[in-house]
Amino acid sequence: MREETQSILLELLPAANTTLGANATALIDILDDEPLPVISISPTVAVISEAGGIAPLTVTSSLPSETAITVPIAISGSATPSVDTVTTPSSVVIGAGLTGALLTITAIDDPLFEMDETVIVTLGNPTNATPGPQGSATVTILDDETRPTLTITGPASLAEGAGSLVATVTLSGPVGSDLNVPVTISGTASAGSDFTIPTGLTVIPAGALSTTVTIALTDDAVDEVDETLVLTLGTAASADLGSPSVLTTTITDDDPQPTLAFSQGSATVDESAGT
Repeated sequence: MREETQSILLELLPAANTTLGANATALIDILDDEPLPVISISPTVAVISEAGGIAPLTVTSSLPSETAITVPIAISGSATPSVDTVTTPSSVVIGAGLTGALLTITAIDDPLFEMDETVIVTLGNPTNATPGPQGSATVTILDDETRPTLTITGPASLAEGAGSLVATVTLSGPVGSDLNVPVTISGTASAGSDFTIPTGLTVIPAGALSTTVTIALTDDAVDEVDETLVLTLGTAASADLGSPSVLTTTITDDDPQPTLAFSQGSATVDESAGT
């Protein structure tokens, strides 16, 4: 066992026919010959499920110590404490005479689809001990939600004078981070003259289930055939394409058909006029 330096005090007592000299006491220090304990953590790699997963990690001392050993703990990785995992203590204490202390990483199950996440536990400089080479452990938390699907819905037809086409992009389940959704616009309608291409990205915020895409329509005075706008979803990072992934909306023209007429109903011309 690793012990603190101990001392023995020797003191001479008066005896018959003697006189105590100046050095009547002696202090003897007993230095411990055990090295400082070496601190490590195990296992260094663990994998748990988000659904009730618990990773028991052991912080170990190579020797028992007469005094308690305090080991600082630092947490990093892609998992968020108190959101993805139960908050861990900032230190662990190996009690006097013991050779280990338990540290648990407990996952929090949420309804969000997200990438697998990691918790990295790193040991700091201990008191009454020295850090060893095995000073960190990585716990991977496997997500247990089904990968969601993306769909798009909107009106099958819309009058040219309606002002705008509003399409809804929907997720079948929430995701843990903002989701950028590529949307391609095609069809027989012409950008600029029939509609305005929307600016910015189509984003479904983390935890949300839908967003909208708004396309401003141009109401002109030109009689023309009905035209189409086709909105097609692209591949997103954390979702698959569902059905429907394409929206086709017919833009119906609202201008009256032009009329044909002579400038005057009758006329008299001389035969020799030519025209």
